[in-house]
Amino acid sequence: MRHNEFLRPKDVAHMLGISYVTVTNLMKKGQINGFKVGGQWRIHPDEFKRFLQDSNIPEDALSPLPEEEEKEADSSETNSSTT
Repeated sequence: MRHNEFLRPKDVAHMLGISYVTVTNLMKKGQINGFKVGGQWRIHPDEFKRFLQDSNIPEDALSPLPEEEEKEADSSETNSSTT
């Protein structure tokens, strides 16, 4: 997970393997707290971690964000080409 950046509801949906609508419903119910920046919802990473803890979801069960998947693929290609 990106540590110093705010998450978008679609990021949270991707990591949890649920729909965007489900994330927005969780936000409406107050289970995930978010805020709007320029009319778009954002979720603080600490708030997301709190939600995971409250829901007993281990962080290692999350799907990586697409850009994190690309970074991991790049680093594994670099590591495999140097061995």
